[in-house]
Amino acid sequence: MTWFRGTDWLGACCLYMTALLSIGACSTPPEPPSVEAVSSARRPVAKPVWPKSGAGLKVLDTVLPKPLAKTKKVYIDPGHGSVGNTGNTGCLCQSEEDFTLRVGHRLAVDLLATGHFEIRLSRQGTRRVDYQTRVREASEWADVYLSLHSDARGPTTSWSPEAGKHCPRNTGHHGFSVLWSGEGEPSLRASRKKLADRLADRMIEAGFSPYGGSDYDGLYVGDAENPGSFLDVHEPDQRIMVLRRPTIPSVIIETHQALDIREVSRWREEATLQAFSAAVTAGLLDAL
Repeated sequence: MTWFRGTDWLGACCLYMTALLSIGACSTPPEPPSVEAVSSARRPVAKPVWPKSGAGLKVLDTVLPKPLAKTKKVYIDPGHGSVGNTGNTGCLCQSEEDFTLRVGHRLAVDLLATGHFEIRLSRQGTRRVDYQTRVREASEWADVYLSLHSDARGPTTSWSPEAGKHCPRNTGHHGFSVLWSGEGEPSLRASRKKLADRLADRMIEAGFSPYGGSDYDGLYVGDAENPGSFLDVHEPDQRIMVLRRPTIPSVIIETHQALDIREVSRWREEATLQAFSAAVTAGLLDAL
């Protein structure tokens, strides 16, 4: 230990105090972050929602732990395509009957590939098939009837996606809906509702947005517990044949808003078709 005397001791004290002041000057605490900065750091980044381009879709697992006791028969009906009934015209002047035929064939291939289902299509190519024939064929052969459509919702404006074309457009009202009928025997009504609810659940799980129903007033009623599932409430003489007439569970899947360029573009992507087929497969397995 070193001992200091007289002026040496005073000098040591001065040096010590100077060192303390120097350390204090260098270690001044930084300014605390602002409330806005803390709030921004804690705020989760919002993921894009369908049909925005960055909204991803999930291909659901459709592999069962063991095979079904027997395959289920699914009647896939690409909507429209009957005499005088081509369906809506979309924002790229696309025809609904062409869209449903394309998606219906793809769904048929994907369902067959799972090994869980037998498939029959209501129409192929340019052949026109009336709805009475479709209902009869499905009721005689199938376990379930799926009718595929696109929707055209809300007021439209005209626009030109390319020179010489004038097509209807609406940039909102997007999303899917699954429609079902409450007519018939209690067991049939219950099986229709179950099918609609499970398909809607699985489409939401895959990332598709359910339609809110703002244009369905007096036509269909939504289910608060099952978004995307809608009961047909048309006047009795205007109710939809393929929902009420089949003697097997039947639904209409309105896949998207055909007037919204965002959804139309997404439904041309391979990832959308894959996700849709897997969601329908999962929904069918849940319901059947």
